Amino acid sequence: MASGVVVLLVAAIGKKNNEQCKGIEIDIRGVGEYYFVDKTDVLNVVSPNKSVKGRAITGFDLRKLEETLEKNLWVKDAELFFDNKAILHVKVEEREPIARIFAVNGNSYYIDSAFAKLPLSAKMSVKLPVFTGFPTDAVKLSKADSTLMQYIKQVSLFIAKDSFWTAQIAQVDITPMRTFEMVPTVGNHIIIFGNGENVEAKFDRLMIFYKNILPKVGLNKYESVNVQYEKQVIGKRRGADNRIDSLQALRNIQQMLLAARQMRSDSSSTTQMPVKQMQPETLSDSTLSLIDEDSSAGAAAGQAINAIAPPASNVRSNAAKPATRATTTPKPGAARNNRQRR
Repeated sequence: MASGVVVLLVAAIGKKNNEQCKGIEIDIRGVGEYYFVDKTDVLNVVSPNKSVKGRAITGFDLRKLEETLEKNLWVKDAELFFDNKAILHVKVEEREPIARIFAVNGNSYYIDSAFAKLPLSAKMSVKLPVFTGFPTDAVKLSKADSTLMQYIKQVSLFIAKDSFWTAQIAQVDITPMRTFEMVPTVGNHIIIFGNGENVEAKFDRLMIFYKNILPKVGLNKYESVNVQYEKQVIGKRRGADNRIDSLQALRNIQQMLLAARQMRSDSSSTTQMPVKQMQPETLSDSTLSLIDEDSSAGAAAGQAINAIAPPASNVRSNAAKPATRATTTPKPGAARNNRQRR
């Protein structure tokens, strides 16, 4: 009886060893509609220059093939296995880029949520928040640069999840102090954001400024809007005001707000992930102060505009001057000193 079982086992093993691959199924899990690795890339690793069909199963080193696939920087994980029908299954999970970085030396790359550097791809270009002026291109980051990268992640993820900010924030410049200054798509002003802490609260203040203050004063009155301090917005006036351009820009802002609301409404009635509604931290017209920094007349920086809102108890007596603009390598076509405004 025992000898019969041994014979059957040997026969089964022999059959398995001689079994041939009947085909291949490749499953690539990308980011929505974006794919940086395609089936041709996978086949070139699994079976270059020949078909997998008809090859002996024992000729496939599945572990080695997985390791080779994962050497592609866009591949987060790879899994290969044969099913009981001798079909080779290849499952590939791509990395998800969250931001595009321009370093001070001119190099550009994507990063994912684990801060892995991902090369630009000729196959696909993704619309992501753009950060210019990252201080180093080193593989190993210093503590300060690691903190900055974490801030980039927080800011980028917040922008990307909101349709309005995705449309309005054209790029984010990194200053020498490792703080952020944002270039808007609509409007000829700079948003002084500070560091990457309290991201949601800062965008809440900026949204209230756009919705409730700019319609009263015009979009071109201020050359910079500082939202880095709690419960206040500091607006630095410019010398001249182009009223016609300002009115058109305000209309553009209002159209973007309406489009953002519509996208949120549409997403709530579909299977897509809903856009998170902003919940201001008890911030409203009555709790937000605008400090008008009149650079042309030299007025006191601590002057509050009472028609907008009463002064908050914690408003600084001397508002901080905007940070010096960083010398960066901006996204092509978006040079800081030659920006074309819509």
